[in-house]
Amino acid sequence: MNGGDSLASRVARAEDAVAVAEAELQRIRGEAAAARKANGSARVARVEGSRATPVEVLAHLRRDGVVAVERLAPLKQMDTLVEELAQLAPYAYRGEEGSFAGAGTTRNGSYLVSSCPTSQQLALHPLLTEVAEGLLAPYARRIALAVASEIRVEGSSPAQVLHRDDEEWPLDLVAMKRPGAELELECMWALSDFVQEGGATCHVPGSHLWPASRKPEADEIVPVPMPRGSVLLWVGSALHGAGASLPTARTRHGLLLGYCLSWLRPEMNMHFSCPSHVAAQMDPRMSALLGFAGRNRYGPHPHISGPIYAAEYNGYPGTVADLGAGDESVTDQNDRRREALVNPKL
Repeated sequence: MNGGDSLASRVARAEDAVAVAEAELQRIRGEAAAARKANGSARVARVEGSRATPVEVLAHLRRDGVVAVERLAPLKQMDTLVEELAQLAPYAYRGEEGSFAGAGTTRNGSYLVSSCPTSQQLALHPLLTEVAEGLLAPYARRIALAVASEIRVEGSSPAQVLHRDDEEWPLDLVAMKRPGAELELECMWALSDFVQEGGATCHVPGSHLWPASRKPEADEIVPVPMPRGSVLLWVGSALHGAGASLPTARTRHGLLLGYCLSWLRPEMNMHFSCPSHVAAQMDPRMSALLGFAGRNRYGPHPHISGPIYAAEYNGYPGTVADLGAGDESVTDQNDRRREALVNPKL
């Protein structure tokens, strides 16, 4: 009996403690909601493309995990890319009902980089590459293109589940992952106007600094509409997802380009989707992003058609010059960019 009474007492005390903790949690949530209301709703910073600098964009990314750079690309460039992507329409694939992407979403894979020259221009946009290197350079000798995907949201679709892009890697196995160390930078180019009714991407500013267990309140989830030619940047650890779209909304047409640490396995298999003879004709910076980095050491075997050693572009930077295209010479035109990367203000 005494043992039973003791156990019952322990259960009662535990239940009381849980009740007190839940009440305290509700109180803290109420204070947080009141503070957000007093300070204004959560918002995503916006920068005009013609005035955007890597330092400013990096500052927003480090503070909020997300930033919109509006009207960065000329509309003519968007028109050209849309025409190039139209040639890939037969290869597009649609999500299944209830899937992560959703049945209202169609995508085209990593082969678009080798098929669409304009996508290469956007992948090498100076602002994006400088921001990507500034964010990721301390943790890898090179950066790589992790994903390249055309994404179209059409018709009525539910909102995508909020997620973090760096969850594709088992972070508990990445020994050097720590607060402030990012694995990936995502860039969503708006090939059409992104409007809330059409499923504009939703973000949770500041969530890249949260513990994994924290769930956002409704007023912390922010839709990010943006005009055509804009690009939305976010770090891999930031919560986000496509918003719900209405049946009457116009198609949300975007191009997602993601950069990651070179020693991580990219989401898309670029070596298979881009033949080595095609990569050889690209800007060396572009072929390096696809993993064709380092000096070309061709072996006698007929299977070898590119650099033999992937390890040449892995690991921590030996020098800032390691972030270059991978050839033996490093041009002077990149000096300003490299200086920015090692600047502590970044």
